[in-house]
Amino acid sequence: MPARALDLVRQGLISVDYRQDRLRTGVPVPSAPSRVADLVAYADQPFDARTSTLAAVHGAAFDEGSLHLLRPLGVPVVAQCHSDHVLFWRQTASEPNFIERVAVGKIASFFQAHREELAPNALYRAKVWSRTDESVQQLTFVDAGLLPVVEQTAGEDLRNLLECAVTTTKTALGWKQDISKDNGRWLLKAVFWLLAAKILKDKGVPGFIRVSLCDLEGVYDKLAKHYNKHGPRPVQINGSKRRDALLGAAEMIQAFGHCGAVTTESLAWVYESALIDRATRQKFGTPSTPTWLVDEIVSKLSPWIKEMDVDDRRFFEPACGHAGFLISAMRLLSELLPEERASERKTYLRQRLHGIEADSFAYEVAKLSLTLADVPNDNGWMLKNDDMFSGDALRSAISKASIVLANPPFEKFGDARPEGAMHKKGDEVFRHIVESLPLHGVFGIVMPQGILHSTQGKALRRKLLDEYDISEITLFADKIFNYGEPETAVILGRRVGIAKKRGMVLYRRVREEQIESYKKTLVPTTRAEISASVFESQNGIFFVPEMKDIWQALPQEPTIGQVVKGGQGLQHKGEEDPNLPVGAIRVSPVEKDGLKEGFCEWNELQLTHELPKIAWLNLNDSVIRRQLHGRIVGQKQILLNYPPVSRGPWRLKALIDLSGHPVTSQFNVLRSTVGGPSVYTIWGILNSPFANAFGYAHTTKLNVQVGNIRKMPFPQQGQTTFDQLDAAVEAYFKAAKGTKALAKRSKRPNRISADQLS
Repeated sequence: MPARALDLVRQGLISVDYRQDRLRTGVPVPSAPSRVADLVAYADQPFDARTSTLAAVHGAAFDEGSLHLLRPLGVPVVAQCHSDHVLFWRQTASEPNFIERVAVGKIASFFQAHREELAPNALYRAKVWSRTDESVQQLTFVDAGLLPVVEQTAGEDLRNLLECAVTTTKTALGWKQDISKDNGRWLLKAVFWLLAAKILKDKGVPGFIRVSLCDLEGVYDKLAKHYNKHGPRPVQINGSKRRDALLGAAEMIQAFGHCGAVTTESLAWVYESALIDRATRQKFGTPSTPTWLVDEIVSKLSPWIKEMDVDDRRFFEPACGHAGFLISAMRLLSELLPEERASERKTYLRQRLHGIEADSFAYEVAKLSLTLADVPNDNGWMLKNDDMFSGDALRSAISKASIVLANPPFEKFGDARPEGAMHKKGDEVFRHIVESLPLHGVFGIVMPQGILHSTQGKALRRKLLDEYDISEITLFADKIFNYGEPETAVILGRRVGIAKKRGMVLYRRVREEQIESYKKTLVPTTRAEISASVFESQNGIFFVPEMKDIWQALPQEPTIGQVVKGGQGLQHKGEEDPNLPVGAIRVSPVEKDGLKEGFCEWNELQLTHELPKIAWLNLNDSVIRRQLHGRIVGQKQILLNYPPVSRGPWRLKALIDLSGHPVTSQFNVLRSTVGGPSVYTIWGILNSPFANAFGYAHTTKLNVQVGNIRKMPFPQQGQTTFDQLDAAVEAYFKAAKGTKALAKRSKRPNRISADQLS
């Protein structure tokens, strides 16, 4: 019988410093409710898929083909116990890998031989931090890719359950797709509280162990008291019809698999649920911070945090959403809390974590996340459901913190912008952090990349250079969030005042094609150590192009901007503009009196020897918002794409317009200065590998900013060489005449957008 082997594994765990109270028996397996793991070891509280380190099971109950069922427990190591030996396996993101066969009589020596690797803190750190902290050794026993898969799978399962339960309840109530705001809020909260009770029940929290979810009033009352025992506010059912509808959801959730191993990080996937529509996301402007990014930021800041006195560590997360940063901070604070102060853990954590969130559903998820992260204790967290821009709330909270972690809203304030505030909410949060963070305080913030070079952000960047150590800046392409596609920058820093700055900044970039692999490996596309003096020399601009050494090695004059003139095409007034004349035609697909033949749409399949499809443009002052450079008629010019034609390195397409048509802002217009190069020379250079490499390194994926193109060095060649280039370009045009792109017209027809037509 394997009972002796199980007992020896338990003794082995204790011999490598596992505490008795962190060895749990009979742990239910989430993916197979009828099965249990005989023994699961945990590195710390709470006991979930993050803190679990090793599971021991009977070989007869879990043969090699069923060991994968243990994956949702999150254990990196599985001990498969037989009567005379134990097989040790490494649980991976895909399938278990065999490690070693150990005879029963050698189990004790096995644990001693691997003491450093099997210690609770070693397994936990390798499992959670090895991807983000280079100082953490990747162990033979641990697959760094396991935890992300476990948490994502659990989160998606909970999200699907919640969506089904909400849909079931709404259908039972006879509610259609378009329901009132109050009914929608009640529905989501009522069902989510049932899910919360299910998770607390499966985690063995006192008061919930024997609860039946079908006892709706009892469930809501218990949960309300667990959240706030001094002022409980349970969900109100309000009538038998709603009660009957909720019972169907309660039965569905109660029948769901065991949730004891669910981590708070998995709830991020619930927060990202399709139940939160895009309008709500746009209103609050905060995409959920991916767990891998949260872990990376907290890990990168942890050396500075460890230097702080244990009682000086105070975290604040503005616009905390589902409390992703607060949860990671809680785990770090718990990990760093001295063993002799373990009895203070509950009070200590509640005094040092503070968050503000305006969205009521995000606030509900945050409350549950914080509560689950400290099972079995009740709420008591410093979490507010409030507008952080109201009064002095934001500045006051930051000034009392020593660590600020933020993924603030990205959108503009609009008409509700507070007096003196910056235009974008995220920029305003960043301003408060930079101005109000106490000396020696540290921050990590996720921001739109515009803050690195915008005119409005110049004063903030100046203050950062003067008073902060900036340890790292990482630029991300889009698609790091499940919703929305902003290009993002992560900035990490510490306020040091007038003290000597570190001088070097780790500058990393993750291109779009690398995003998915980065989520697993955290290896960037490029990385470089940049002196802070580079930012000084750029007048406080924090954007550093790739291949910087190449561009610096080239002659800096002349630039394209010195031999050509021009910029973006004209912009018509929008339909919502009150100054647009009634009935005015801005663009027509057919010829009309008073309109000029020109170009209004860029076709991504455009060939460089062709011109765009003709449209007729209104050039009257009454319909033009910004004239820019597209209104001039009859001059030879180069048309350069404004929208991206590719997300890869080849992102420039230049066209030759010998007749000089007017164009809209979909085009950049470049015309040679007096005595400058011909349009053929400019066309040849702008379509070259050199120009495309420059554009790729200096621009984002959003648009081709002609201001960046103007900075490109203009090749220093003699007139003979330019004559040869002109001849080659003319020969190319002659040879290419009549050539059409494959599927050009069928893939995406070149059409005029509806909002441009009267």
